[in-house]
Amino acid sequence: MRRLVVVFLALTGCNAILDAGEPEVTNDVIDRDDPTQAQNFLCGNGVAEEANGEQCDDANEIGGDGCVGCKVECDPPRIFDPDTFHCYAIIEPPLAWQPGRDACIAEGASLAILSTLDELAVVQPRLDRDLWLGGEVGADGVIHWVDGSEQTDPKFWAPEMPDGVAGCLALDGEYLAFERGDCATALPYLCEREPAGF
Repeated sequence: MRRLVVVFLALTGCNAILDAGEPEVTNDVIDRDDPTQAQNFLCGNGVAEEANGEQCDDANEIGGDGCVGCKVECDPPRIFDPDTFHCYAIIEPPLAWQPGRDACIAEGASLAILSTLDELAVVQPRLDRDLWLGGEVGADGVIHWVDGSEQTDPKFWAPEMPDGVAGCLALDGEYLAFERGDCATALPYLCEREPAGF
């Protein structure tokens, strides 16, 4: 029904110019049920409009790609972060770091980047084993995340971390803290899918 309203308004000459009889929209939140504002809200336009209740917008209506009806698909056993709309999944069988990264990418995700305590807190209740995360660790202890960012904060590290050893970033299931691992070791891995349209 809403799509028909949008098409009707487009065919009747509704545009960015305020014509006689059209109410001026004065707030940032669009009322989707108001036909005079419907042309301003288009779920499926590729831009997630959080103020209008969209969690994502992947510019299509195809299910199974992480975003349907501008809501994130993140059914259990996946882990949904209601603040960022990110969806996390613990994936088995265990793989080495690079094949785990490739498997996440093949699913439209990436190895997880847990760069804040808030992000760690979201996934913590489900973590009970060592997992690969989306970072490589330099000999200097700097984490190089798969998105190109870096992190040096030592509060995330497990106790007794060896210094001067490079490797891939794992989450220690016992301490729920970061550790360096041999990239060839097979571990389960944590994938993270960000919402489309942001």
